Amino acid sequence: MPTRCRSSNRFYGESQPDTIDWSLLAIDQAAADEHEIIAALHTIYEGAFLSVGESKGGITALLHRSFYPTDVSGTVAYVAPLSFNAPDPRYSRSSNTI
Repeated sequence: MPTRCRSSNRFYGESQPDTIDWSLLAIDQAAADEHEIIAALHTIYEGAFLSVGESKGGITALLHRSFYPTDVSGTVAYVAPLSFNAPDPRYSRSSNTI
């Protein structure tokens, strides 16, 4: 049975330092964080790993997989929107057609 590892998110919830350096909140850094966590877990657990995430966690899981494709055997991303800009103009186009 694969070991499941939930996506972590820097500066989210209790993972907030007193002063936040927002330059460390980038997709490559998030993927590197996931990579370090999974590398540490591989020293404890044998077998295949799956990354699983929902919403922002799903995006994190997908981006981790794109940067480190051999870390996990599979990725399950639930409701993982991928935004191209902030704001992403596709959202308003989609909302206007409903």
